[in-house]
Amino acid sequence: MEIVCEQLAKDNSITGTSTGTSSAELRFLVCGTNDIEEGLAAVRSKAPKSYAGCPLSGITFDKQDSLYAIYYRVSYASSGVSGTVSGAENVSYTFSTTGMNVRLLKPIRRFDAKAFVDDPEYADLSKFSGIGWDPQSEQYEGVEIQSGVMQESYTKQMSFREFTTSYKRLIGSMLYTVNSKPFKGWKPGEALFADANLAGNISGADEDVLPITFSFLISPQLDDFKINDNPNITVSKRGWTYLWYIYDKKPDEASGHPVPKMLAAFLDQTYRETDFGALKI
Repeated sequence: MEIVCEQLAKDNSITGTSTGTSSAELRFLVCGTNDIEEGLAAVRSKAPKSYAGCPLSGITFDKQDSLYAIYYRVSYASSGVSGTVSGAENVSYTFSTTGMNVRLLKPIRRFDAKAFVDDPEYADLSKFSGIGWDPQSEQYEGVEIQSGVMQESYTKQMSFREFTTSYKRLIGSMLYTVNSKPFKGWKPGEALFADANLAGNISGADEDVLPITFSFLISPQLDDFKINDNPNITVSKRGWTYLWYIYDKKPDEASGHPVPKMLAAFLDQTYRETDFGALKI
């Protein structure tokens, strides 16, 4: 499919004073691809290097209206602001662990239920069902548990003049996305961009430097993950992909009593992928 990139005639903006333009923003539409990075490359080749006397300062993803229609914002700023961030110098590193609530529907281990249940039908249900399974509604209630999550944060010193609106838009468009490429030793899909904070005193001078902290949640890739504890059915579960199952009530081969049986398992991508290299950390 041919990729088409066009500048839109509306929703553009120019700001400035009587002495000249200080900033401008243009909108572009890319059709023919559903890949945000591929669309970004198309805009980069199409957008002018300067506009209204201001050099290009950044290109950010705006929104995706349909599968093959992606909008971008191209920003321009005067005073030599480039919209780029310096390299990895003056970066401090911290590592911590935290927890998150997870609803557990299937137990890790189930002890012999027949020792506690007199009715054979309910003994079969207790053996095969999930946690809090209701035979009438065929729904699992589950139980909330704590699941360990690794967290990394990187702090670097950033010139406040580089903390432009374009860069803020970039951060906003990447929040709660996962890494499309290897990042700080983590495989694609293992790091989730969770937070960015910049704080400090501003004097208004170009020399103002403030710390900006980027935080990431880590979910390692699981290789040879056993589906429903079946050693013959394994998958490679990529970091933050979501694994879920479909069950139905079927007669047990041994007893003939109805028990829940797994029909299918699905791995779904629930977070959009972006290139964390754009953050320049």
